[in-house]
Amino acid sequence: MRKGTKTDAKEKKVSKPSLFLVKSNDEKPDESAVAKQISSGNSAAFSVYVREKAKFFYHVAYRVTLNREAAEDVVQNAFAKLWEKRESIQADGNMSAWLYRVVVNLAIDTKRGAKFSELHENIEGADGTQDEEKRDLTAKIEKVLAVLPPRQRAAIMMVYYDGYGQKEAAEIMGVNLKALESLLSRAKLALKEKLI
Repeated sequence: MRKGTKTDAKEKKVSKPSLFLVKSNDEKPDESAVAKQISSGNSAAFSVYVREKAKFFYHVAYRVTLNREAAEDVVQNAFAKLWEKRESIQADGNMSAWLYRVVVNLAIDTKRGAKFSELHENIEGADGTQDEEKRDLTAKIEKVLAVLPPRQRAAIMMVYYDGYGQKEAAEIMGVNLKALESLLSRAKLALKEKLI
């Protein structure tokens, strides 16, 4: 059989798109290239970005709303907003930081606008189990976090759970550094009083 026949064409299947096809020298996805693809309307790149980031942003939204359905709605609305605003995405900007800010703000708005009957849901370890002492401590911390005002909870989550620096967290939340430090200070004081 000659090269270039139908059989050869079938063997050259196009692999599903991945953000990891666009890499920088450090082998991590180059977000500016992904942002450029999305801003140009590449729906395949957007779909891959959603698949790869949805779980992370769900956890961010859940930690603010403390409600699974609300967190899912927040993430869906945030990705819809990203797609709507895709043409204004700048390749040199940090698209994930922008989306993080959108998720946090939507989650805070959702929490403010809704009365949830349940303050928190059970938390499981990565393997689905936790020892009793750790589970009790985690439940106690979650209960205390649940009563914090949404902006204080978001600040605590970004800095202490998600690993953002204070400056970056302040930018994402749309506040100055002093305001973030104040949110963190009040949140830590409330946590300390409730846990001791």
